[in-house]
Amino acid sequence: MDEHDGAPDRPRIGWLRAIVTAFIIVGVGIVVCVLVPNWVLTKIHSTSLDRGNLDAIATGVFFIGLFAIAFALRALQKRKVI
Repeated sequence: MDEHDGAPDRPRIGWLRAIVTAFIIVGVGIVVCVLVPNWVLTKIHSTSLDRGNLDAIATGVFFIGLFAIAFALRALQKRKVI
């Protein structure tokens, strides 16, 4: 038992795994929250959608991606993967 928190000792991840995990999380975050909404705004040229509609879609994609990442990180924490 650790004298600071009263919880039984559990295995800790190493530095290499922590760094790799951090890079993966940041990379996925950049793709989902920056690149995909940017793609929606710049690459989709539809005659039925104006700029305001594309902004709404890009904003929705951003927030859905953000909440999906938060949910996935919480699930990984619960399983003690990270």
